Amino acid sequence: MTISKEILAQKPEELISWLNAVKSGAIKLEASPNDLLGVADGAVFEARHGALSKTDRIEWAEAAVAVYEFLADKVPSGTNSFDCSGKMFTVSMIEEFGPVEGHSLLDPRLVEEWFFQRLNASREEILEKAQTLRNTPVNKWAVEKIIPLRELKSRLNVIEQLKRIGCLSNPELDKWLEIKKILP
Repeated sequence: MTISKEILAQKPEELISWLNAVKSGAIKLEASPNDLLGVADGAVFEARHGALSKTDRIEWAEAAVAVYEFLADKVPSGTNSFDCSGKMFTVSMIEEFGPVEGHSLLDPRLVEEWFFQRLNASREEILEKAQTLRNTPVNKWAVEKIIPLRELKSRLNVIEQLKRIGCLSNPELDKWLEIKKILP
């Protein structure tokens, strides 16, 4: 049996406890990032398609997001990808179950806060960087200048979905969404 199957045979709260024990060092992680991605995918499946109660589905969704967050912390090369996957899934759960203020998964403001916490430049600075890049021939683009802008665009995709479902409350995010179309 693979680690994914072993972990997914547990209850969602046991999966989260296991992750917390790994984070604290109480348990040694004997799984690859791909194994953990399989765990996240399995938890997502249970949350979306399981023949479970609403409460159980939300618990599986929380477990899936916890795995994505763990992967974002532990796999530097995939941080933004795992981070955005977790938040995109969160938005889909908000759409399905409705927004719930103060809920660790279903509160749209937590997604908005997540976006702002990851900003490393002002909107004006981003606009300037994007415009400079657009005025540079493609064969002269430097990867280290493109990646942060692409990562921002991925995070804006999450915010765009939050807006699409009518759960965007911070008007400043609309201004950020306006610049998405000029990002590489």
